[in-house]
Amino acid sequence: VGTACDEGEVFTAVMQRDQSEVERIAKYYDYIEVQPPALYQDLLDRELIRDNETLVEIYERILEVGKTNQIPVIATGNVHYVHEHDAIARRILIASQPGNPLNRSTLPEAHFRTTDEMLDAFHFLGADRAHEIVVENTKALAERIEKVVPIKDKLYTPNMEGANEEIRALSYNNAKKLYGEDLPQIVIDRLEKELESIIGNGFAVIYLISQRLVKKSLEDGYLVGSRGSVGSSFVATMTEITEVNPLPPHYICPKCKKSEFFDDGSVGSGFDLPDKTCECGTELIKEGQDIPFETFLGFKGDKVPDIDLNFSGEYQPQAHNYTKV
Repeated sequence: VGTACDEGEVFTAVMQRDQSEVERIAKYYDYIEVQPPALYQDLLDRELIRDNETLVEIYERILEVGKTNQIPVIATGNVHYVHEHDAIARRILIASQPGNPLNRSTLPEAHFRTTDEMLDAFHFLGADRAHEIVVENTKALAERIEKVVPIKDKLYTPNMEGANEEIRALSYNNAKKLYGEDLPQIVIDRLEKELESIIGNGFAVIYLISQRLVKKSLEDGYLVGSRGSVGSSFVATMTEITEVNPLPPHYICPKCKKSEFFDDGSVGSGFDLPDKTCECGTELIKEGQDIPFETFLGFKGDKVPDIDLNFSGEYQPQAHNYTKV
């Protein structure tokens, strides 16, 4: 815990109270902060600090408190913006607040200073002491802080019990409706390849949420468009998230379920196949866009699925609310 800027209780105590009281207050903190003289300009403007000589005395008192009580003194920047030229943005913000006391004084230079700029700002303390509070004590404090990762390195999906089993069942059931009970080996191989990655990496719930949203929208009479690379997932096709079939170009008979695949590269898209009638007399369906699964989840199958769905603008609020159910 640091003592903060000029509005912190330690800095205020240094200006108003005796040394023993300052030390009592300072002992609560892990480190004492001091900032470049430019950061205290508003205090000088408002005559809360008489002059620059008085400001130097305040620095000396703070350094003495730190030394006496073995509390590291660290130079900080009270940073409000990154670059010096960004100061105008803060001036505009403060000017829009009539009651802000900073409106009555010059705003301090609160940009993100480099190490050299900080050393230069504290040169009046001497090179050794400036280096101590700008570099040495800062590094020592950093070494005491445990590594904190604000963004989790793992995927935290919602917990939907039975998601793995449901996605597998949906995939196979719909595949059998389309290709027959005796599934072609190419269909089985593709499903297993995808399901291994999807279930193995905890992505089934992402597919299931998408499937339920699409199903709900269609049931309510609103079409859903899928875009992006989700069309390269055959599981997404079989769970009716997308209408794109990524298998090699092929014919399917909607009646007897016979299929004929062209996986030799001779045909780029199933839509380019010539019209054909099945032996049973039924006109064959032409399918397959020959898109590798790796296009969607990467070569290792571990890329988090990015399923982009376009809902009707009229229906979007209902789709959003449905995710809360």
